[in-house]
Amino acid sequence: MGIASLILSIASIVANFVANTDWDLFWPVHVVGLILGIVGLVLGAAGRKNATQRGVATAGMIIGIVGVSLNAIFMLACASAYATASNAVDSLLG
Repeated sequence: MGIASLILSIASIVANFVANTDWDLFWPVHVVGLILGIVGLVLGAAGRKNATQRGVATAGMIIGIVGVSLNAIFMLACASAYATASNAVDSLLG
């Protein structure tokens, strides 16, 4: 479980940077990245119970926290920018 946690958490961070390269992929890839990070966190927590892979599971949890945080921050920032731009266009058009 520790190795799966680590792999999914790294995939969450990679998804964050892939999603920021293309607007058409932004929302779906960030949602997938968020899900991968959450699953990585859960698997890391479960993997910490195993004494042989405790360090790998801890690393997976930490990277999962970073991945979930990055994906959530970028999603919230984009939603905020969209709302601000939409309000600005509405005020300009009347």
